[in-house]
Amino acid sequence: MKRSAGRSRWVTEWQVLSLLFLSGVSEWASAGIRYAIPEETQKGSSVGNVVADLGLELKRLPDRRLRVVSGGSKRYFEADLKSGVLFVKERIDREELCGALSPCTLGFEIVLENPLELYSAAVEIQDINDNDPAFPSSQIRLEVSESVASGELALSAVTGYTRNECHIMCPFWVFYF
Repeated sequence: MKRSAGRSRWVTEWQVLSLLFLSGVSEWASAGIRYAIPEETQKGSSVGNVVADLGLELKRLPDRRLRVVSGGSKRYFEADLKSGVLFVKERIDREELCGALSPCTLGFEIVLENPLELYSAAVEIQDINDNDPAFPSSQIRLEVSESVASGELALSAVTGYTRNECHIMCPFWVFYF
């Protein structure tokens, strides 16, 4: 009976210690930081200071061997081991990377050694209007009589009414449908 009670106590202690360890690992692995940058940010541009944002000591950084680890084939970010600044390593084209998906986020891990620590990090790539609309002519001459009321339809004299070319007269604006 003594043997069984001792074993039961040992199993209980082991379960409690395992639970404490796993809860610590869970909290340790889930702590993270987030940044946002516009797409096509220049190589070498600063994203943020991971050392300051994670509350780490800059003087211990060389011994900690800070690394940025991502699962993809391209490494878009790198950390400066002297300053702790995260910077852009590769040009990022949001449309190429995420298409129409919004938000467009790149996730990665920040790994430190001695002691081993793992932080999740993410950078949201914000869309910029790099695909400006193109028009066949840079200027459109439109003559409208002063007697035309707001909300009236205007038809193209050349093509007549088509679904692709219908104009509604509004104060200061012309909307194309």
